Amino acid sequence: MNEIKECQLYLITFYHLGIFWYKPGITTNSQVLEGRFKNEIKNKILVSPKLITSTWFKGKSIAEEYETQLQQEVINIFSGYTAKDGRVRFHNKYLPKQIPGITEIRTYDKEELEFCINFINSIGYKQPKKQPKQQIPNKYSINPSKYFNL
Repeated sequence: MNEIKECQLYLITFYHLGIFWYKPGITTNSQVLEGRFKNEIKNKILVSPKLITSTWFKGKSIAEEYETQLQQEVINIFSGYTAKDGRVRFHNKYLPKQIPGITEIRTYDKEELEFCINFINSIGYKQPKKQPKQQIPNKYSINPSKYFNL
């Protein structure tokens, strides 16, 4: 049986090259900063990262559709970067050296960030917190004097 994997659309902020950025994106990893961006944080490519919000979907294709819609609406409302081919891209500042694996970022703008937060919070669902596994006590972890008069 082919199980549909949950995917989240997230919004993070971080510093890179002394500039404050924001980035919406998708991942199937439940831990955005500690999972998806673990190496970038460890190698100080992303400095002071913060997960702003996220929402979940049943399936990566749905999350990708909403990510594309969010990026297009940001371009329509706030503009984007016009590339040499004439296409308008989501990012609004050219980086001479692209951050590996991180392409669609924008310089921080409070109004844009609020728009993205409202967009993301109005769709999908919040993933329920995973319940910790119940530990079954074994004979060494039970204090018998607690239950019997010994």
